Amino acid sequence: MTTLYCKSSGGSDGKSGGRREHQLEVLQLRSRFGIQRLAGSDEDIRFYTRFATYKHFLAFWKLVQPAANTKMVRITNAKASSASSSDSSQTSTTCDNINTRRECILRSLVIYLNEDPDSFFKEYLASTADDAERDISNTVMGIYTIRRNGDGGPEDVGIVIEGIKVMENVGSVIVGLIMLLGLIYALDLSFPDNLKYTFEFLQKIVMNLDGHKLNAKIQQLKIKLFA
Repeated sequence: MTTLYCKSSGGSDGKSGGRREHQLEVLQLRSRFGIQRLAGSDEDIRFYTRFATYKHFLAFWKLVQPAANTKMVRITNAKASSASSSDSSQTSTTCDNINTRRECILRSLVIYLNEDPDSFFKEYLASTADDAERDISNTVMGIYTIRRNGDGGPEDVGIVIEGIKVMENVGSVIVGLIMLLGLIYALDLSFPDNLKYTFEFLQKIVMNLDGHKLNAKIQQLKIKLFA
């Protein structure tokens, strides 16, 4: 193993040194949690996400990565101002954690499309694990978050399909949503009925798939976003 730290000087030694560095990077990535563990294998990326390569996955990630000053935030905040206080509180963008801010934007999109985020994004406390397991077993499709306490970070985030935890410890709700999209396409599943407009937006506007056939709600949102 000591050869991994030997210096190489040009020619084939330089190439072999580059390969060794790449192998080390792959091993380091695989030792982490999250999507980075798949970065060294395009075959794994295709299996779990249906994206051709890790670079394609990152390109999609940049498309769905919201920022606090995006037009979507302004649109959803405008709608939330006329909604109930419980709904408007979910559109707050004064979160310190970037993953929480991304989740706020996602929930804002769901609310804007007049769908219920709580019917799909399930949150539980670790102290109520038994109740959480019962509820998850009755969930057709969704993303769950388990927290140690109400204000703390997530202890576990995972994906549920037909009452089964198909993926656990994905890191964040946004990563879970991206992985779920890959599973839906890979397994040829239908979009969840309770969030059909949200998933239609992600498919036709964000991913630009079959974007010429838009529901009236999605069409109106597209006009506001690109006006």
